[in-house]
Amino acid sequence: MHKADQRMVPKVVPTAPDPPLSDQAIASICDRYFEVHAYLASGRGDEEPEDLVRLSMEIDDMGRNDPERLWPIVTVMIDRVPDEATLWFVAAGPLENLVSWHGPRFLDRLEQRAGSNRLFRYALRGVWGWQRFPRRVRERLYPILSAEDDPLDLPQRP
Repeated sequence: MHKADQRMVPKVVPTAPDPPLSDQAIASICDRYFEVHAYLASGRGDEEPEDLVRLSMEIDDMGRNDPERLWPIVTVMIDRVPDEATLWFVAAGPLENLVSWHGPRFLDRLEQRAGSNRLFRYALRGVWGWQRFPRRVRERLYPILSAEDDPLDLPQRP
């Protein structure tokens, strides 16, 4: 490369990954995300409060750019959902994004968690667009997702 060309190429400085989130920080994110769902489900207005919009955008950004950071948040969200409607909200949001954008990378974890956690298995059933996922992801998860389960015992949202 010519010296003049080298000056035009921006230097990429590697950054250190963000430190892992504490259990308390994850719980707080989950509670706030549940507030997003409660607000949307309530039909209280046309515009979400700015802090809820920002949280939704941060979760979406993590799904795209930092899925390792999102994984523990999603698993805790699913374990802590207050009702069935919120479970489907998490399934159609951050879980679906994780599977859609990073399914092969998380396949072992998805398979293990779905095989051992009934609520997680139900949440995975709420993910849409399976035909767009790689065949390998579908082939490994379909047998687990098609297993018979007892009905959910989560409260229904009034």
